[in-house]
Parts: sequence; C-alpha cells; structure tokens
Amino acid sequence: GFVGLRWSTTGTFQRAAGAGGGTADLRFKVSAQGYPVRRVYRTVTLTVRNRATNAPVASAAVRVSGAGLTAVTKRTSSLGKVSFRMRATRYPATVTYRVTKTGFTTLYYKQSVRVA
Repeated sequence: GFVGLRWSTTGTFQRAAGAGGGTADLRFKVSAQGYPVRRVYRTVTLTVRNRATNAPVASAAVRVSGAGLTAVTKRTSSLGKVSFRMRATRYPATVTYRVTKTGFTTLYYKQSVRVA
C-alpha cells in the first residue's frame, strides 16, 4: 500500500499532513487591494488563499519590508485577510510581502511603489 499518501483529485500523490518528511506541498495564492505610494500613508490589504482549493488561509504570517518601511509581521484573519498601513519613503522601490505558514511553500509577493 501507500503509507501516508492519499490520492488527490488532480491525479497525483500528495503527502498527508503529519506523514513526516516535512515537505511543503501546499501553495499560497495572494491578491492585493491597494498599493504603496511614496510619501503617502496607504492601506494595503492582502488576501491569502490556498492555491489548490481557493480557501482562505488563516493565521499565515505576512511580513512586509522594503521601500524604507519598518519591517512588520502580522497574521491573516479567518478570512485570509491582513492589512498594512504604510508610507513608502523610497522611489523607485519595491515592497515585498513574505507569506509563510507551516505546510506551505513560502511565497514572496511584490508591489512597486507608485508616485502620488
């Protein structure tokens, strides 16, 4: 038999959670509302979902950094949402969001800073 494996609907084997090995096979899908603007306070809301199921991912750690921002880490809500109020001080620059959670592959989501 296939110990610790389960058949997925996509026709490939996936390791069941807690089956050892520690491989991260789940992936994030991130969408954003808003964007960073140089020298203007803006709120950017990210929605983090499971790419395979499109279900919101709760308690994922999201760290924002770059463009002169102080790095901050927050956790997503039960709806997979997290908001950051930010004021980018550099331009041109990129704001990077690092999304992590046990069992998932770390994702880096980037936004370019715009000018008001």
